[in-house]
Amino acid sequence: MRAARFYAAKEPLRIEEVEARTPGESEVRVAVEACGI
Repeated sequence: MRAARFYAAKEPLRIEEVEARTPGESEVRVAVEACGI
């Protein structure tokens, strides 16, 4: 899946391919759709 990651202040987000792992007991997976990215 693709993920927008934040690495440092004042730097743009980086869109990367990451492995879709199974959420843990206290985690929730959220699907987001955005335009212009």
